[in-house]
Amino acid sequence: MGEGGSTNFRVLSLISEIPVAKNTNITSHYGKMTRRDDHMSRKTLSVGFDTKLNRDLKLSAAMAKSDSDTLNKSHFIQLQYKEARPDVPGSFDIYVKKYLQRGHSGMTNWFNDDIIDPTNGDYNKELTERNPGRSVWDHRAGEFNGLRIGADFVPVRNTKLLLHYTYGKLGLFDPGLGTLTGKKDDYSFFRAQWEVYF
Repeated sequence: MGEGGSTNFRVLSLISEIPVAKNTNITSHYGKMTRRDDHMSRKTLSVGFDTKLNRDLKLSAAMAKSDSDTLNKSHFIQLQYKEARPDVPGSFDIYVKKYLQRGHSGMTNWFNDDIIDPTNGDYNKELTERNPGRSVWDHRAGEFNGLRIGADFVPVRNTKLLLHYTYGKLGLFDPGLGTLTGKKDDYSFFRAQWEVYF
């Protein structure tokens, strides 16, 4: 159980992981975020599992729902070969992951920060030129439906190199109405990231 927050938010988070078989785990998460100034709150619930299909192949999936009136359900499923372990130099994995991410569900922060950075002026300019009248927040609070293909590699101990390509459709959001507009944009990006563990 964890509790924390900023000056205006209080966050409660309960996480569980239960081994139900030798190679299978069930996970769950309950969260509640409350704004201190007006006491408005949102509750989220997610459940998932991971299982080893054989020595090298792992299947993971999860779904999430919140008590928001809109954009409140998300899910993903992932198939992974091998495992990149930071304590084993030379270890690696490759995977494919199918997403449906919506902006008011508990899974939002797992993915939406990769989609778009509202402080990135260059991208905002490009988005505006491609889609006149649309704002960066139309995408951020909307939905993404697509695939990710990725690979992780451990070049030296206590590090990990992550590479992935993601593509799909962004569902555009009308902040005034609080709903999706029904319009979708093609979207793709490549990301490379090097992590160092201490």
